[in-house]
Amino acid sequence: MARELGATSRGVVTVALTWPPIIAYLLTLGLPTVASVVVGRGREHEGEFLGFVLVYLVVIVTPASIVIAEYLPRVFSTEAQRYVQWLLRLIPFGVLFEILAACAVARGRYRLFNTSRYLGPAVLLISLIALERMGHFTVENCVIVILISNLLPTLLLTVTAGWAYISRPGSAWLDQVQLGLKYHIGGLFGLLNLRLDTLIISLIAPLSTVGIYSVANNACVPLSTLGLAANAHVAPLAARWERDSSLSRCSVFLKVRRLANQFGALASGGAVIIFAVAPFVPWLFGTSFRGAVPVVRILAIGYAFRVFAGVIVSGANGLQKSSAGNLSELIAILFTIPLLLVLLPRYGALGAAIASLCAYASSAVVARVLLARWLRHGRAKAPG
Repeated sequence: MARELGATSRGVVTVALTWPPIIAYLLTLGLPTVASVVVGRGREHEGEFLGFVLVYLVVIVTPASIVIAEYLPRVFSTEAQRYVQWLLRLIPFGVLFEILAACAVARGRYRLFNTSRYLGPAVLLISLIALERMGHFTVENCVIVILISNLLPTLLLTVTAGWAYISRPGSAWLDQVQLGLKYHIGGLFGLLNLRLDTLIISLIAPLSTVGIYSVANNACVPLSTLGLAANAHVAPLAARWERDSSLSRCSVFLKVRRLANQFGALASGGAVIIFAVAPFVPWLFGTSFRGAVPVVRILAIGYAFRVFAGVIVSGANGLQKSSAGNLSELIAILFTIPLLLVLLPRYGALGAAIASLCAYASSAVVARVLLARWLRHGRAKAPG
């Protein structure tokens, strides 16, 4: 897409793609994490949870998305307004996808989860190749195939969800909302750390700069995907470990630490590979993306830190210790905002990448310190 459209048109697509997923995440209220905990502990409460999700989508999410789609696009450049509005109307589907994906993992349906994650990109890739071959590679057509590729995974999860168990939301829905909001605080901070750079660039920087930064992030997709997969699996896994009476709390934290180290090592290896192949980005996407090479290298290192921190936070969420995500992401924001204000105007995409690296690294350090603290407390309380 980047090679065919160029940096500026790619920037238009990036603006259209950046805001709808972020708003969808804001409206999830932490319910995907609640799904990991509730469904991960057993299916007996899944029916009530799905009933509450359905009511929430109809009463809150859908009206909110209609209002947002009407007014938010007006703040963007005229080239991007129509496409932003199209994608904003899909917000209810995005919220539903995240919740049902978490339910699938919590039920141990990993093949379904993986299929849902890869179906959209596969359809998108095939569609883009077809557009290029037919000579219809335009911004409008690209956005249309993106719409389709986003809808198909949601439809797959909807058809295979446990609707047979659905029931009227009981009194537990309030507890689920409160639990979700606890997780949501850290999630919102994490979202800011992950997307604040792109948000600000999309508002104040030239579209060519937006396109370069977008391609740099796309080059790190293997690492971001690794983090998403790890986080989705670790939370319900930790919830099940906690239910195991043969495991002490300290033992569970040790298991989480082991997973964090393993995924962190894997992400570090991936970052080394991406660092080495970064010079091929202009060859792959076009000479207008030559400035993306150093940005890719910096972001790759940052994403490795983020994978490590994400596993710890997900494990803590499974144990209902939301403080890991809240504190680690809050500290990271204290780095993100001032560094973006200083570096972005002067260095553009490169400055945003440096700010992200510092934020991700600080988040990893804080998460690791918290995990070590919990381990010390667990050992101190252990009998003998």
